[in-house]
Amino acid sequence: MGYKNYIIKKNTGSRNLILADVGDNKATVMATLRQVTGISYDHAKWIADAAPATFMTGLSDDEANMTKKALEFVGAKVEIQ
Repeated sequence: MGYKNYIIKKNTGSRNLILADVGDNKATVMATLRQVTGISYDHAKWIADAAPATFMTGLSDDEANMTKKALEFVGAKVEIQ
């Protein structure tokens, strides 16, 4: 399965999230991704390993900001487009 199949697609807005860097604690970032999005361990690992990469598309401003804050709290670098 290719990376594009691991992008989480929402239909609540037009914002995209890019995981720029997982930081020093990849496991915690993966756990946070799983908690915030409900994805599997393997899905979270693919996203973390693919950084820098788009991992969520079609989010509202609020969803994008909340997800970004949760991931940045555990050390990841996230960009909103």
